[in-house]
Amino acid sequence: MGTASAIVFLSFALVIAAFIFVSVRLLQERPAFVGTLFLLFAGCSPQGDTASSAQPPHNYAKALQLATFFYGAQRCGDNDSWLHAACHEQDGSADGVDLTGGWHDAGDYGKYGQNLSGATAILMHSYFRFGMAHADHYSPENSAPPSNGVPDIIDELSYVVKYYRRAIDTSGTAKAWYQVGLAEYDHSTFVEPVTQSSITVVVNGGQPRPVYSFTQSCSNYAGSAAATLAFYANAIGSGNADYAAIVSKAVDYYNLGKVSPAACAAQGGTYLADNFADDMALAAIALYHVTGTATYLTEAIAWHDNSNFAMPTPNALNSGYMDPIVSYELYKITGEEIYRQELSEEFSNYADQMTSCGYAHMQNWGSLSLASSSSYAALLYYEISGDANAKKYAKSNIDFILGDHQKISSDAPAGFSFLIGYNVRGGGYPLRPHHAAAFGSTDLSGDEFTAEQSNPGSVLFAHELTGALVGGPKSACADYDDNIGDFVANEVAIDYNAGLVAALAAIIAAE
Repeated sequence: MGTASAIVFLSFALVIAAFIFVSVRLLQERPAFVGTLFLLFAGCSPQGDTASSAQPPHNYAKALQLATFFYGAQRCGDNDSWLHAACHEQDGSADGVDLTGGWHDAGDYGKYGQNLSGATAILMHSYFRFGMAHADHYSPENSAPPSNGVPDIIDELSYVVKYYRRAIDTSGTAKAWYQVGLAEYDHSTFVEPVTQSSITVVVNGGQPRPVYSFTQSCSNYAGSAAATLAFYANAIGSGNADYAAIVSKAVDYYNLGKVSPAACAAQGGTYLADNFADDMALAAIALYHVTGTATYLTEAIAWHDNSNFAMPTPNALNSGYMDPIVSYELYKITGEEIYRQELSEEFSNYADQMTSCGYAHMQNWGSLSLASSSSYAALLYYEISGDANAKKYAKSNIDFILGDHQKISSDAPAGFSFLIGYNVRGGGYPLRPHHAAAFGSTDLSGDEFTAEQSNPGSVLFAHELTGALVGGPKSACADYDDNIGDFVANEVAIDYNAGLVAALAAIIAAE
């Protein structure tokens, strides 16, 4: 070897040694940052010895179909759910209003303002921007074939749109209802919804369930409900007989959100809330898109400039933080660089939390909900920036959810999918989610639930909860139990699937 070659070789060896030294130190001090190093320098997400090596790409269209189908299981009222019969048909009667319908929140049966409206706003935005990815596989009745010429996500959202339209009254002082049920009452039993609806003791989850309304200072719910309605009206088009009425309701919610602007949290402490400017900004943007009225754009920018607006977010885009979608939309509309820079900073925060096993672990409870919703925000950034690392980040998270990972726990071997019903990698998927309707018990004593929790598999579930995304690992790359009693790792929720549906649609549109 010549002198020059030796010098080059020695220099290269020193660089490699330095990289290994720094990586080891970072692994000791900031393990999540190692994932970022792989994203930036290796050009792919770290998977280790995974079940996906040399396997074909994932079927994102199939995953999207399943994740959308889940919402049919969450339908409340007499709405042809594929999972259960008519339930909770007295909702609202305590206040003399019809609050039947909509979606159950999670594994329980409450309907909670911000989480419902935030989830539907994310879903409708996904359709607004990536509608070509949302297919039509079935009709509304029981979410079953034949197709009906309407994308499945619009069919599913139609049940919440009807609920929103009934849940506001502007005949006098404007008033809207933002919550049905109370968690402490609902959680008194773990039975299927028809059985719960037959209970007559309200504090045990019986009918009529308590309802909660507002005349001011619930701008977070009002804003994201308005955004949902406006985007939905845009989707169905001005030729639809319901178009004008839905736009009018969107305006009603938006105007109600302007009355003493503030955030309202769910009663009973189920969901906290302290921000509202993001929801109101998104409402104004959606109304600008559907009406073309410039005043709404002016107001959207003002809401963005409000001190309550948070970019970067405290953790990620989710049902409580619409801010990344607002920044994306304002950039798309105005071209102002400040909005794209906000998304760039947001994505940088996400990338710092990428783990060595291929997903971003931002919280222990429902970790995969933020992995999926942050992926949607990353894909929005990719769409306006072309930053390949943002797309790689999103695909790494989604691929992890779908099974591209090494062994996480005894219940989540290599290739295990956290999306129920999706098993392309052959590692299985959750069989025992924390979901009362899927469990299907009519046992008011709770003995069947206790038996199944203590001895998983001892009590058969009545239904597979096809299409549901479970919470996922409770610590980075570890600690997942497929147990009906583990509501941290194994519950499902409408907001969990919202981020996944949106991210899958954006990936399909980008490929």
